[in-house]
Amino acid sequence: MLVTFFALLPAGAILLIIGITDTFSKLRVEILVGLVLYMIPLLLILYAFRKVDLPLLPILKNTKTDRRELLLAIPLIVFSISVAWVTLLVLNLYDSGTAQGYLDYLNSVDFLVTTPETPFVDYLLIFIAVAVLAPLLEEIAFRGAMMERFGAKYSYKTAIILSSVIFGILHIDPAGAFMFGFVASLIYLKTRSLFVPVMIHLFNNGLIVIFMFFNDRFFQFNTWDEIGSYVSYGWLGILLFAGSAAWLGFYIKKNWYLIYSRKPFSLEDESNIVQNKSEGI
Repeated sequence: MLVTFFALLPAGAILLIIGITDTFSKLRVEILVGLVLYMIPLLLILYAFRKVDLPLLPILKNTKTDRRELLLAIPLIVFSISVAWVTLLVLNLYDSGTAQGYLDYLNSVDFLVTTPETPFVDYLLIFIAVAVLAPLLEEIAFRGAMMERFGAKYSYKTAIILSSVIFGILHIDPAGAFMFGFVASLIYLKTRSLFVPVMIHLFNNGLIVIFMFFNDRFFQFNTWDEIGSYVSYGWLGILLFAGSAAWLGFYIKKNWYLIYSRKPFSLEDESNIVQNKSEGI
């Protein structure tokens, strides 16, 4: 059923786009490309699971205990923002032009550029691609397959570091993405489920799309395109960085033992996973 659903999703998106407009705008072409790029590897993963009779749903299961880890979305999002902020402050101490150049780089991603005239349906399609498909694919790939593969071949310690480094390199904010991957990996080891990492990832990416919508339609935060705004409120960036880093550092220290106590396993069946979680294995 999952394979059928995700196979039909891109076709539905294409029909939706065609039905709404007779011409393909640059934005809608980019959205379509994004949907396809996310769907192809996701379908391959789903096919691989189905081919060897491994259930996918168990690794997305959650319990009430697992849901408490969702609070980690707060420090992870704050850390991602504040680490870039602090980086700008450090660069500004060296040279304001270098700091402005780095800020321009962060704002230079012209993929999925929206404007106040962008139709609401485009935001909806962006949300599907960025906040639904991307988290699902990346968590299954990095926190699921990569963690278990590297964990079985080397160790979970190596798996966390390697998967987080690769995850960070593939994002525009390497430091924030690395921390996200590191903590998400520990959450996966603790809960033996990808539910929380996927939901936190969805929440993070979803906020970005929602901010895009409200910024285009109502706010227009153009003043934050200049380094001066970040310098003027530098104390806030430092405070947010210190607070989020302390929160995440405490979580990492508290759960670091998991890299030694957990053992890599194959998802033989749902009952084994449920049994492992109930026994704390």
